[in-house]
Order: sequence, then structure tokens, then C-alpha cells
Amino acid sequence: MLLPALQQAREKARQAVCMSNLKQIGIGFMFYLQDYGESFPFVLYTEGGDRWFDCINVYLDNESMFHCPTDPDFTFSSKHISYGYNSCNGPRIGFPYEPGIDNTFMRLSQVTMPSSTLIVADGTSELEGDQNYNIYKLLSYRPPGNRHSGGANVLFVDWHVEWALQSEILNSEWWGY
Repeated sequence: MLLPALQQAREKARQAVCMSNLKQIGIGFMFYLQDYGESFPFVLYTEGGDRWFDCINVYLDNESMFHCPTDPDFTFSSKHISYGYNSCNGPRIGFPYEPGIDNTFMRLSQVTMPSSTLIVADGTSELEGDQNYNIYKLLSYRPPGNRHSGGANVLFVDWHVEWALQSEILNSEWWGY
């Protein structure tokens, strides 16, 4: 009888650590934005060749901040981190670099609704029925997952963190997926 209750309590503790990680990542973004004229990093590579999480980790100097304790696949060095960066269509932040188009960095002042614009969330390697499983597994801009009780912890551009159902995130304007 106690085992399910203990497992739930352990998962709630992991979820709290994950939320704390996202809060720290938000602080890293604030420092980055301050140093780079309020411009967000690209999702894949900046002009210097760094991925978004490399740019943020310069300020955190702690790769474990990019690891959700519930994520079994975490390895910082292989591009597989626990969190996905908002780069999808819609109110996206770190859109991918694409040759031949205007690749100006999005600025903080361009985000019109920061309290409802997702920047980073628990990422997933798989969406139900998704054919891109192997692609998402390797990339840092994976869609929000359902790692914590059917939902994900989410960092917004106003730097608050909250939990939301995966279906709520994917069906909202937060992600634009």
C-alpha cells in the first residue's frame, strides 16, 4: 500500500528539481540576453557555432541543470538534453538557421506576450504516432513531453515556470507545433 504513495512522492520531488533547473536556465537566459542586446540564441548554432544550451551554460557552468531527473536518456555532450527550446512555427523563439532567408535573431522586445510564450520545456523523444522519433531524440528543440504525470514543466519568457498537460501545450499558442 505504501509503495505507490512513495513512488508518487519521489516523482513529485523529481518534478520540483526539474522546475528548479528550468528556473536556473531562465536566469542563464536573462544573462545571455543582457550580454547580446536582448537577442535570443538560435536553436541549433549561433554565429560562433554554439547550440542554445551551450550559450546558456556559459552563465550557469553546470551541465546538470539541463538534466531532468526523470529523463533516462540524458547526455549533455550528444545534443540530447532533457529540455526542448521553442523553435516551432507560431510564437517561436529560437528558430533554426536557414540559409537564404532572413536569420536575424529574435529580440526580447519582439515577444508581445511573455507570460504566455514558452521558451523551454521538458522535451520528448517521441510523440504518439510521430514518425520523427529518431530525429527528436537527437535534437535540442524537441516538442514538450509528458514526463511528469502526463505533462511537462515549462519556462516562459517572463521567467516563470509552471506544469502543464502535454495536450494543453501542443494545442495552444505557447508552442505553435
